[in-house]
Amino acid sequence: MPKRTLSICIFAGVAVLFAMPGLAGARRAGRARLRKYEARYHVIYTDLPRDKAHEAIARVNAMDEEYYKRTKGFGGKIRKKLPFYLYSRHKDYLASLDKKFANSAGVYTGKELKAVADEKLVGWQQVWRAVQHEGFHQFAHMVISRGRGTLPVWLNEGLAEYFGAAIWTGDGMVAGLIDPGATWQKGNKIFTRPGRLQRVQEAIKQGDFTSFAKMIAMTPGQWNAKLTKANYDQVWSMVHFFVHAKDGKYRKRFQNYLGDVVKGKDSLGAFRKRFGYDLRALQKRYEKWWLGLGENPTAELYDKATVQTLTSFLARAYLRKIRFETAEEFFTLARKGELDIDAKRAKKLWLPPALLSQALQNAQRHKNWQIKPGRRRRPTLRLTRPDGMVLEGSFTLRGRKGIGAVTVKIKK
Repeated sequence: MPKRTLSICIFAGVAVLFAMPGLAGARRAGRARLRKYEARYHVIYTDLPRDKAHEAIARVNAMDEEYYKRTKGFGGKIRKKLPFYLYSRHKDYLASLDKKFANSAGVYTGKELKAVADEKLVGWQQVWRAVQHEGFHQFAHMVISRGRGTLPVWLNEGLAEYFGAAIWTGDGMVAGLIDPGATWQKGNKIFTRPGRLQRVQEAIKQGDFTSFAKMIAMTPGQWNAKLTKANYDQVWSMVHFFVHAKDGKYRKRFQNYLGDVVKGKDSLGAFRKRFGYDLRALQKRYEKWWLGLGENPTAELYDKATVQTLTSFLARAYLRKIRFETAEEFFTLARKGELDIDAKRAKKLWLPPALLSQALQNAQRHKNWQIKPGRRRRPTLRLTRPDGMVLEGSFTLRGRKGIGAVTVKIKK
């Protein structure tokens, strides 16, 4: 029997879900099994094993910090912790939603963030893509808009998609990635998976995207009437363009537009105020930019995520007084599992071994790795790519027992 899978539930606007008869008992039973965990800005209720719960805490902490850092200029504050329900069983998740959104992996109801991590139906990474997407909707509603309304639907969904694709690195996130697809060989056969880059480029060539004017003025009702992959690809690609295109040429105007709509200004009017009235010409520039991208335009950001993840583990080794003369020594001990941390003894420092394993696998794409002394003789991890680009990961400490910030500087 083929495995049933869940998809991300994309829910525009704010909705209050009303109870249906006969489900109250199932809903109470599901919630009774949940344990409560305090994250920095969320309260997490989950029945997952403790290691998964600790990972959820680390992930939502990084997610919230990223959202807050990117939007703090709009005056929003996290005044109380936000509720997040993470179920291990699909039936409990479904009961909590009154059997709505049956094919979803996550949803923001307008009050609560909910997700399901039923391993029979959905992969762990897919769960977190859904949580990051829906978590942005929760953050946008409760922090940016402060519960008074919602962002324009194209902006709300575009930003949610942008952050949904971010990579968690243990102590932070790397956003702004463009999936280039993949090619691999199995036996004598070669397989290809088109990425979002190819989907966007093909949609532009085929004229499948909506005009900017129509998309920017779109209402939640119009959006929900046509929940297509093309619409999600378009709003994601628009946000990416306004944030990153031409070395951030449009970023300030985009931020000003966001500030305008947060204050309640009309979406299309505010956009024209910041970008001008000739939106067709702007869309042409957007199309030209996307069609001119190379095969893997954000390769350095994928490498940044790898360096940042490995630096998080290097920082934890340093706190445990484990020292390395070379990067190869660090990699060797990491592969042997000797850098793993016991969650029971140091739950605030614990990170899942699978995160380190994936970073080590990604690190094999490059050969020139070094460990160098940094500020206060704390080690830094340096990657020099074949094109000469240098990525250097460093960390700060919070007291004697905590990790402060883990950052990566890129020198081209």
